[in-house]
Amino acid sequence: MIFIGALEKPFMPIDKQILQLKNDRNLLFQSEETAKLHLTRYGYYEIVNGYKDHFMKDEHDDNAGFIDGITFEHIYALFNFDKSLREQVMSALENFESNLRQVVAYTVAEQISDDQNLYLKRYRYNVGKKYQNRWKKYVYPIDNLLKVLTNITFAKTEPYKHYREEHHNIPPWIIVKRLSFGNLIWWVRLLKRQEKDLVISRMLGIPTQVIQAVPEVRTMFGTLLTLYLN
Repeated sequence: MIFIGALEKPFMPIDKQILQLKNDRNLLFQSEETAKLHLTRYGYYEIVNGYKDHFMKDEHDDNAGFIDGITFEHIYALFNFDKSLREQVMSALENFESNLRQVVAYTVAEQISDDQNLYLKRYRYNVGKKYQNRWKKYVYPIDNLLKVLTNITFAKTEPYKHYREEHHNIPPWIIVKRLSFGNLIWWVRLLKRQEKDLVISRMLGIPTQVIQAVPEVRTMFGTLLTLYLN
């Protein structure tokens, strides 16, 4: 159902929504038919309530109405711009995450091993800075990461069950499918210098020699990962 204003307010037909916006709030419409389509598809709450403050005579008083000359199309244009921007950001995030999964899996398999008995060995990684977990115990990040990775190898769903029973091994490119983005980033952070530089090189498309010559690149990439995670 479509609601006017707060969710607890009663249902109001779209025709009446438009009439109220015109008569009570001084909002103009270039095309009421198009506005009806937008309100039906996205809802009054998302379009009008979400973006009206930028066009009100007094953003703290709905009764003050809209600034003279403001149209529904102005509000919808801002809503649509924000929606498109969020979709582009989400698409970029999804592509980045997908690429990072493949690069990490490939690099681990190539540089360490595709055998879980080898690439899940603690000594293959940096341990990270000790921290206090929710049980007030001090632990190293590597121990938490290896616990997560090991638990995935015992997953009862496919394709983990198949690989475990048929191949007695779950390679990095399979285990990475189930890994959360946060733990994927920890996997990158805890790689040793050579493997981490290769991941950065492959993600950014620059030679490892540049990363070694300009160590700030590592810092920049680490900051980028934190931004993506947040």
